[in-house]
Amino acid sequence: ISPRENIATATSTTPDPNPENNTDTSTVSPRSADLAVTKVVDEDEPSIGETVTFEIVVSNRGPDTATSVVVNDLLPAGLQFVSAAATQGAYDAGTGIWTVGTVTTAMTQTLTVAAKVMRTTGGTETNTATVSGREYDPDPSNNTDSVDVEVQSSGVILGTDIGCVTGPFVRVIDPDTGADRIIPFFAYEPRFRGGVRVYGADVTGDGIPEILTAPGPGRPGQVRVFSETGTPLPQYDFFPFGPSYTGGIEIAAGSITSAGSIQIVAGQNRGGLARVFNVTPGAATPVSSTPVRQIQPFGPRFRGGVSVETADIGSFNGASLTSTTPDGIHELVVGSGPGTKATVKVYNGVPNPPALINSFRAIAPAYSRGVSVSRLPTTAATADKILVSAGSGAGGLVETYTGLSQTRDAAFRAFSGSRAAIFAAAVSEAEIFTVEGQFGRTNGVRRNSSPSGAGGRLLPQSTASYPPLRVAILRR
Repeated sequence: ISPRENIATATSTTPDPNPENNTDTSTVSPRSADLAVTKVVDEDEPSIGETVTFEIVVSNRGPDTATSVVVNDLLPAGLQFVSAAATQGAYDAGTGIWTVGTVTTAMTQTLTVAAKVMRTTGGTETNTATVSGREYDPDPSNNTDSVDVEVQSSGVILGTDIGCVTGPFVRVIDPDTGADRIIPFFAYEPRFRGGVRVYGADVTGDGIPEILTAPGPGRPGQVRVFSETGTPLPQYDFFPFGPSYTGGIEIAAGSITSAGSIQIVAGQNRGGLARVFNVTPGAATPVSSTPVRQIQPFGPRFRGGVSVETADIGSFNGASLTSTTPDGIHELVVGSGPGTKATVKVYNGVPNPPALINSFRAIAPAYSRGVSVSRLPTTAATADKILVSAGSGAGGLVETYTGLSQTRDAAFRAFSGSRAAIFAAAVSEAEIFTVEGQFGRTNGVRRNSSPSGAGGRLLPQSTASYPPLRVAILRR
């Protein structure tokens, strides 16, 4: 702002012999400083339980030095303070105030705040920073900046497996503590003892993952869909092998034929088929009754069943790898059930019929009691890996495979000495969850912090669930 003059004049009824000193002028030049704040976050789509880091930068665009500068940056309710570091001043997590002090035109000051995502469901958390100082600010439009954090629901889904005594019970638990995230529910009739297979994926197109369930043997093979809080979404229910099929179903979902498509994958427990179904959110009947892809990976005579999963392990043209960078199209991963040497096959589902891009033997050369497969997400813009978990009698072995490799990268025994079938699911390489299936004796869920098995521990509040169990991740 421009300098301002203040004029004072003295007058009187008495004659003044020297009127030249009756007036005086003082010029005031107000100080001004154009403060600006910018805010960024290192991960704008974190999962529940992850830690994100915000960076707040304060600058002074002049013309004068700014004094008594403070930034108000109180974390929203869904984010819990972990730590903070400032290049100048101090941050009070309780009030959200960063006392910066003096900022000259030649400097910037930076605050980093680490916070843990503590929401119980997915959704948006908005974090706002506002800067102010003692001096007049000629441009207040740059005094505030906000970032949105789109929290992904990465709870651990548990389902009781075949032979359970509690019926087809589904829980969603916290990946750190094992505490229930939602009220547990029965996916099928409480008296049914064939178990419930579980999966988490967004099949309604709203960015929030749903819970997918499929029954084990002994009842009509109906896939059901529930919201992340357990509310039934009956319009998405369907019979992938017809209402007369009662042999049990394995379930997964992903974008198989093109990036952005929504598709559900079903595999037979008794039989050898795997099918892919298109999903059209908002339609009267969202799930197509006709499969868009079908494979019989272990031949027409094999009846031991197939486990199914989707994973983006790279970019492909037919059966040829064109790039190790993921392309948003999930490859179809299948594992053999009991009755043949344990084999995993990977298909590119874009062509019809799908193109086989990899096949390898898992667990041990002569092992034939079946395997389950699951996706192992890595870092952003890096291809997924594949987890292979042994069936019964293999000592609780879980293996990791990368890309088109036919040799395992890492392995660990989730439940050493276990006779049970093992099932695994992962949020990341640092968050791998395992449970025991049939013949299991260990209650609850184990969490490991690497594919080699480091940091193994039992989630303390998960022991209310006891084997036989299935496990999956509630995520997009």
